[in-house]
Amino acid sequence: MEYKNGLGLLLAAVIVSLLFTIFHYWASVGAVSIVAALALAVMFGTGAGIIQRTTPFKGTSCGRKGVDGYPEIWQPYVQECSRIVTIQALAWALWALYIMYMIGSLVYKIGVRIKPTPGGYYSV
Repeated sequence: MEYKNGLGLLLAAVIVSLLFTIFHYWASVGAVSIVAALALAVMFGTGAGIIQRTTPFKGTSCGRKGVDGYPEIWQPYVQECSRIVTIQALAWALWALYIMYMIGSLVYKIGVRIKPTPGGYYSV
């Protein structure tokens, strides 16, 4: 099942994220943005997408449908519906967090700064 592969990918992403969080202090800003962009954002986004596409569980369907309302291969996992939806939500949230972290690191690395207007023009 693709679902189990997605969970394995998310587990690997969580382990890499933990190691990244522990050791990011000693890494350069360029390395931090590359790790955040290429490794973690892609891994969390892919894992969340796999779970979203392969499972029939949605955020509002947990507890509303009976066991018979789901495909036969998913019926043994109906009691895990809220956990599966929570895993997906956390994966999407971490994907967004690492995308913002990557953008912030790149803006810092490029050196985007707000410069004052010359001679006090445009002041109110």
